[in-house]
Amino acid sequence: MSMKLRELIRAVRAAKTAAEERAVITKEAALIRSAFKSDTSSTSMLRHRNVAKLLFIHMLGYPSHFGQMETLKLISSPVFAEKRMGYLALGILLDENQEILMLVTNCMKNDLSHTNQYVVGLALTALGNISSTEMTRDLASEIDKHLQNTNPYIRKKAALCAHRIMVKVPELIEDFIDRATALLSDRNHGVLYTGVQLIIYIMTEMPDYRSHFQRTSIVKKLVKRLNSLVRSGFQPDYDVNGCTDPFLQVSFIRLMRLIGHGNEQLSEMMTDVLAQVATNTETSKSVGHAILYECVLTIMHIEAEPGLRVLAINLLGGFLSNPDNNTRFVGLKTLSMVIHRDKSAVGRHKNTIIECLKDPDVSIRKRAMELIFELVDAENIRTLAREMLNYLVTSKDEKRAELCERITVVIDRFAPDAQWHLETLITMMSIGGTSISQDIVARVVRIISREPGLQRYVTHKLFRMLSEDLSQVPLTEVGIWTIGEYGEYLLSPSSDCGASFDAVADDDVLALLSKSLKIYFSTESMKGMALSALSKLSPKFANQQDRINKLIGSYKHSLRIDLQQRSVEYTELLSSRWDGIRDQIQAPIPPLPDAPREVEAAPATASTAADDDILGVLGGSPAPASQQASGSDDILAGLFGGDSAPAPAAAPVSAGAGAGNALDDIFGALATGTAPTTSPAVAASGDLDQIFGSMGGSPAPAVASGGSSVGDLMDFGSEPVPAPAPALPSIVAFSEEGITTRFTFSKPNGPNSPVTVVQLETTNANAEPVTGFELAGATPKYIKIEWQGASGSSLPPAGQGGAITQTMTLTNSQQGNKRLMIRLKISFAVGGRQVTKMTQVNNIPAEL
Repeated sequence: MSMKLRELIRAVRAAKTAAEERAVITKEAALIRSAFKSDTSSTSMLRHRNVAKLLFIHMLGYPSHFGQMETLKLISSPVFAEKRMGYLALGILLDENQEILMLVTNCMKNDLSHTNQYVVGLALTALGNISSTEMTRDLASEIDKHLQNTNPYIRKKAALCAHRIMVKVPELIEDFIDRATALLSDRNHGVLYTGVQLIIYIMTEMPDYRSHFQRTSIVKKLVKRLNSLVRSGFQPDYDVNGCTDPFLQVSFIRLMRLIGHGNEQLSEMMTDVLAQVATNTETSKSVGHAILYECVLTIMHIEAEPGLRVLAINLLGGFLSNPDNNTRFVGLKTLSMVIHRDKSAVGRHKNTIIECLKDPDVSIRKRAMELIFELVDAENIRTLAREMLNYLVTSKDEKRAELCERITVVIDRFAPDAQWHLETLITMMSIGGTSISQDIVARVVRIISREPGLQRYVTHKLFRMLSEDLSQVPLTEVGIWTIGEYGEYLLSPSSDCGASFDAVADDDVLALLSKSLKIYFSTESMKGMALSALSKLSPKFANQQDRINKLIGSYKHSLRIDLQQRSVEYTELLSSRWDGIRDQIQAPIPPLPDAPREVEAAPATASTAADDDILGVLGGSPAPASQQASGSDDILAGLFGGDSAPAPAAAPVSAGAGAGNALDDIFGALATGTAPTTSPAVAASGDLDQIFGSMGGSPAPAVASGGSSVGDLMDFGSEPVPAPAPALPSIVAFSEEGITTRFTFSKPNGPNSPVTVVQLETTNANAEPVTGFELAGATPKYIKIEWQGASGSSLPPAGQGGAITQTMTLTNSQQGNKRLMIRLKISFAVGGRQVTKMTQVNNIPAEL
């Protein structure tokens, strides 16, 4: 005998193991199946009870398909209790893709004409939830009839079904536009709410019909009804924490936002009622904040007067002082969305926003920081930069790299003077530590090289910072480079830039560089830079030649090829045979021009000779014409070059003619053939590789030479210089909602390398700005993805320029067997609405 539903639930709960539960369910399912098959009068009377138990079994995850036909029998029953159970099972056991659903269409049509409003309500509810395209098309006329029903209970459910019809059969929308407009005059709040939601859907998803609702008569209706809700007293049927029907108020305000956008006349009609909502709504409860939030979005989205916008922004400023975390978060996020409309009004709440940076909640701190990035301008850069650096101190390590990149962009853009610019970047590097990218390191080096008036001050300042702490590797690299270039300033006192520094003994300078070579966390890059700095200090510290030679020579037998190479070459360069030209070779490099923000994406170029050549690296100006010759793959491989192989040659140049060239035998003691001649100074391409190779990636492209190659110098045999690799194509990875993201590919380690660097550039074609832009990606397990911080999170409207750039590195462990694949998730806010899109990038070139 089959048990009752309550007994079944009790038996399942009493099961102590999964096996016991399966035994109970299996036994009861068998009894239910037998009852369905017998189909006697007694079992028919218990059919609704068996279906109820089947619903419980289905909710536990067990098979229940054998009861689908019984559901249809219950729907066709004249008994209300059985019909109600049938419609409940219909919504749970079946979906719109089931073919058996077509069998219920006739029963549902009969129920829509039933005299009992609750039977009609059951049919409308089922139709609005699971109806298929064919069913909605067949029953559309019945829904249209019920939209005019005198019973508000039926009108409300019919409006919900109309929404389903528009989704499934968009061509029938014209049949329901007039009905939806008529619902705005209904006195019942439930019907009115569904009517407003129906119009919002039409205006949002079907823009061609927006003009039908952008009429004066509709705005007057909305203003009148919203005004009555705001002014009405206590209504127990609709009161929620002191607000009268807040759900309906929010719907009215949201519809006003859609209607008033871009229409000054209709926007003016809404101004008074929106001001009343903003001033009369109770703000002590969350429900009031919800209404004010929609009110602010509407004011900022329509063509409102400036005074009303200021009022809206002040409301958001009040959100920031609320003790509730959710309210503060909403206030910060909304301010970020509307700041482009009135930046000065948002700026008045700067102090409150800064206080949010100290909030214990990390999500609030993050949103406050995003808003501060948008607020920064030339007037407040000093104050906000200090707060950004304070926030950097407390930020998590995984977020510091992105923060440092964004802070650098802001400082570069709004720095009031060069001294403040350099001091702020140096302070940021001392806080950021290893999170500082090589792009920032190169940026600081370029600024120092272009500011002769600050070089003495910066050299003293960095020397004292490094004397206290060498653990901040990026800052140490900048300090070592600066000491190597301008170390002579340390030998005399300095009072530049309002700071007094005593002279430093040359022993102390060499002790610092020696410490940087030997300290346990010293990287190969640091050691290479220290060796180069020692080489450049040799003519400046004349009485320390022996010590410098000893420090440089200590790496002649290093296991690291780059350090061994530097040691051998610098030792040869410091020998007496090169006294006549050493000063020219080791002259300070000229001021370096700016480079693109993404250093790793900027191609290394050479103007007339290879950057790897010793004169091109150490010399401050090109060698005389009599000494110029073709470039070659010099063993030096860059002033601070890594151990990577030289890049393909840029272009061949003719060999020099001077057989009596003073530098023809610069490495004669090592070479077995004709020694390569020297090349001019570093080409001013601005890439970090041309300042110190190992810190920027691969060395700059070498230029083909008529002389011997590195192989000749090291007796490894000569090899021809490879031709330049063909340019890789770029693709459009995403283009929707006016947002376009383009991929530009590069293979820094060669065409057969598994590493691919992808430069992402996102632009905005919308007439409105884009805020809160975020891009994420996912790859298969055989592809490793590494992201670098984006250049920003907002885009100006179309025609004003500007793009968000970001770099990702893809490493394909199945190179040659499987191609690159990536799936993107892009989210942003535009026109007061939040957009989230996902796309599969399928057009990545196969050769990658």
